[in-house]
Amino acid sequence: MRFHVVSLPHTQTTAAYNNCAFAQLTRRFCAMMTSLGHEVVLYSGEDNDAPCAEHVTCITKLQQMELMGVSKPADILKYPFAGITYEPAQPWWRAWNKLVLKQASKRLQPGDFLCLIAGGVLFEPLIEAVHDRIIVAEYAVGYAGVSKDSWHCFGSSNWQHVVFGLQQYANWRGRPFDRVIPHYFDTSEFEYREIKDDYFLYLGKLKEDKGVGIASMVAKELGARIIFAGQGPTPIEYGEVQNKYIGVAERRDLLAGARALFVPSLYVEPFGMVAVEALLSGTPLITSPWGGLGEINVDGATGYTCHILRDFMQAAREIDNIDPAACRERGLLYDMHSLKYEYQNWFADLDTLRDKGWYATQF
Repeated sequence: MRFHVVSLPHTQTTAAYNNCAFAQLTRRFCAMMTSLGHEVVLYSGEDNDAPCAEHVTCITKLQQMELMGVSKPADILKYPFAGITYEPAQPWWRAWNKLVLKQASKRLQPGDFLCLIAGGVLFEPLIEAVHDRIIVAEYAVGYAGVSKDSWHCFGSSNWQHVVFGLQQYANWRGRPFDRVIPHYFDTSEFEYREIKDDYFLYLGKLKEDKGVGIASMVAKELGARIIFAGQGPTPIEYGEVQNKYIGVAERRDLLAGARALFVPSLYVEPFGMVAVEALLSGTPLITSPWGGLGEINVDGATGYTCHILRDFMQAAREIDNIDPAACRERGLLYDMHSLKYEYQNWFADLDTLRDKGWYATQF
């Protein structure tokens, strides 16, 4: 199979962009498909460490800086990614569609797949230009803006049903060629540590809807040490705040050393990638139950799921009862080298759409 994988206009497909989930999912997707012997053509920025047959630079760092209005490439890593929003009318998405289409039109062949991430609605000009001759697949869907002219693979079952509800498909019918495959991780990127340091951790965007206030309140009530690491606008009342870009090595160390990771999101999380990163580090979870978090965190086994403040308080008091080895074992279910076969099967099903589709009976 041949896959044309499109990244984002404001990132590089490198490990350094660990604060962009889409960039990391793109890297790993390329690695999975390449390891299965498929041909991957990647359309992205200048820097790339993802395995692929061809890396097509569609936007230079200078163009990125001009488009995002920043003075140096490193500024694009800073929250909120130079002010970029996931709205299709924004100029960077319009420009990105044109840049990618210019390169992809030279390479697309019948029987290929066009693989998109971050929102099919962002790529409607590209999809409109090719979907009548190429199968368009949105992989690792963790957003609501899917295209009606593509097929979708969701990171969690809960999020699939949220999107189905929002899209209001006719007669509430399912889509048999859509799939749910959990987000996937390179387990070698994380350090398993059984003996923990004496701190709780919040790692991610410092935003109110991510529940930073809950984590701060719980730690203050218990008089416990907590580290908030990430970028964002919300002031933190209690705790040690590292409001900055967190590098790869620092992120790995923080996750491995924490007594527990707080992920108390107030909204329905499409997945919750940092929760799996913690599990791979042997670090228990204290989470809300919404969306993908309710599928990742096994209450009482890998941590605790919480609804109201006293739940979070009790979870923090009892978190040392959770076995780090059980957390690691759960995290290994999200190994990219296992989940790549589920993607292989999904694309094999999509490939039948070129002929009999749902009615195909031969493998």
